[in-house]
Amino acid sequence: MSDPGSLPPGLYERLITTGMASDLAELGELAMASPVVEAESPIRLADHLRRIAERVLAGHRYASNSRAQAELVNRLIEALHDQQAVTGEYIVEPPRLLEAVLTAGSPGFAVSAPPVRPSIPLSDDSLLVNARAEPKLAAELRHEIRSADRIDLLCAFIVWTGLRVVLDELREACARGAPVRVITSTYTGITDARALDELVAMGADVRVSYEVGATRLHAKAWLFERNTGFGTAYIGSSNLTHTALHDGIEWNVRLSQHNSARLLDRFRAAFETYWADSQFEPYDRNKFAAAIGSIRKTDSLPIAMLDVRPLDFQARILERLQIERERFDRHRNLIVAATGTGKTVMAALDYARLTKPQKRSSLLFVAHREEILEQSLATFRAVLKDGNFGELLVGRYRPKQATHVFASIQSLAQLDLVRDLRPDQYEIVIVDEFHHAAAPTYRRLLSYITPVELLGLTATPERSDLQDITAWFGNRIAAELRLWEAIDYGYLCPFQYFGISDASNLEGIEFKRGRYNLDELERVYTGNDARVAMIIDAVRRLPPAVRTWPQKGSGQGGPDGA
Repeated sequence: MSDPGSLPPGLYERLITTGMASDLAELGELAMASPVVEAESPIRLADHLRRIAERVLAGHRYASNSRAQAELVNRLIEALHDQQAVTGEYIVEPPRLLEAVLTAGSPGFAVSAPPVRPSIPLSDDSLLVNARAEPKLAAELRHEIRSADRIDLLCAFIVWTGLRVVLDELREACARGAPVRVITSTYTGITDARALDELVAMGADVRVSYEVGATRLHAKAWLFERNTGFGTAYIGSSNLTHTALHDGIEWNVRLSQHNSARLLDRFRAAFETYWADSQFEPYDRNKFAAAIGSIRKTDSLPIAMLDVRPLDFQARILERLQIERERFDRHRNLIVAATGTGKTVMAALDYARLTKPQKRSSLLFVAHREEILEQSLATFRAVLKDGNFGELLVGRYRPKQATHVFASIQSLAQLDLVRDLRPDQYEIVIVDEFHHAAAPTYRRLLSYITPVELLGLTATPERSDLQDITAWFGNRIAAELRLWEAIDYGYLCPFQYFGISDASNLEGIEFKRGRYNLDELERVYTGNDARVAMIIDAVRRLPPAVRTWPQKGSGQGGPDGA
């Protein structure tokens, strides 16, 4: 055997060539072979020829010379000229690609604009992993929809935030007559009725599995059919949710009809089987609501039953706090964490670690709003598994024991600190929204108290008046997780922006000392009935899922819930 490594032991699926003869002869009975199945022979032989052609065309003689490459291919076609199958298949020189055939316009009007092309060539297969500097699934789906003649979607979960990403493109597809078929499920209650209503309203045909205890549907796949023969399919892990389409660690294979025709045929056959299956019924809003309602009735648990544990990024912040205290002996610490990452949860977990269940350290938790205090108290009670922990000092509420107090800064400002509060009365003091600490009420309190541990919480330490709140902490931040980091890492959903073009003109408004004249500004923005009506109309067009604020006490610790 001339090259011992040319045919290493293992599995193969190669056509035997003359170049392999001596190796096979030496291997003898160690080489296993079988005849090519007659039905597969054209595919096997054509693939072998394609590989040879690719290798030769990329070689030194033909590289970077498309004219010479086309001449060679035409000579290969010439060898097959007696076969009717290759009639008209000669390549025009110099080689060119047909990219689109446009629709003729009405008399007197220009032809239609070409559809936006996907960034991945229509004839290529690809893998999308939502990595930076690579094609994002959301953008690719929008482009695919714009040029598709028929669309099939098989998706376990469909939510409004995900549908919004491709909503305009799907509406346009339905409007131009492209059939859209959707199969989804009620499994775990994630799919939104609003999203399905929108699909039906635009003309899509929607079928649903109403099984709630279990489901056979967990697939996520799109099929984009094109009359040109350049269909494409996406098969992978992404449900129709905003995170899955944009930022989630999701893998999706993109298959082209040009390269993977057999797989697309398999996709079509499987989809048609599901479409005809009685498990998948036409969408009925009342039946859907009943199915989702039955799921949610079984999903609620009293918060006392929950074991609140830190998420991975919360655990890292808490570990950093511990290092600051134990290694560097720093007991005044500021946590900077984006809204929605669970600052209150982290504070409660930190308190639980610092104190003993048998004798909880005295605590003063300070915030500026009653709602925040109520939510924070509920969070501490859940973390500590103690429904009687803590008292409020805000509005009409007055503490009786005053050992663990959740107080508003306004109520504390009304106290005579020297008479009513010892400087060391509270071993642990937590100040929420610490960016307010530049205000006189906060400065008065912070200058007076002397706790063993002071913990500040904020999402926005930078103030527009440039006052430095880190001065209370030795000009340092103990641990931080900024908004952009939280979004990049997938801890928070990306923002959805809704802009309204209202043609407001501020040129005639007085601008002095870095700001507009507020009276004049108010006349432009609130005195314009047409503009207000435009805004109201835009808000009404948004579905309830977008324009409804989170309810009081939702999540882990309210708005800061993890």
